[in-house]
Amino acid sequence: MNQLLAHAADVESLDDIHDLIHDRFFSISAISHDTVERVLRIPFADGVGTATFCRAPDVIVPPCSVLEIACVQNFWIRDTESIGMYDFNELVWHPERRIIEIKTCVPLTFRVLVDKLSVSVTHDAG
Repeated sequence: MNQLLAHAADVESLDDIHDLIHDRFFSISAISHDTVERVLRIPFADGVGTATFCRAPDVIVPPCSVLEIACVQNFWIRDTESIGMYDFNELVWHPERRIIEIKTCVPLTFRVLVDKLSVSVTHDAG
């Protein structure tokens, strides 16, 4: 059963998501796109990096957490560095193009075309 840790449906609430994902790592090979549910799932790479605590005070991101982007039409990844493992820096919403851009510290082009902004961080509570 998945537990909702945060949800953003507007630009203002994206900060709640940033607090949970900033400096967490993900592997490109672990990303899944459910074309029926139209959800892109990006699991956090547990045990990678130093970010156990979030930017939000006293908040701990539990293991098995996932960034989920809903209402996905398509997504593009251009991995010019060929590292495969990247950190989340921030999500940038481009409403005029309906694109969520996932920014990382190491160069990576990662864009998601959506019908509307709907981003969540969930945790598999087992």
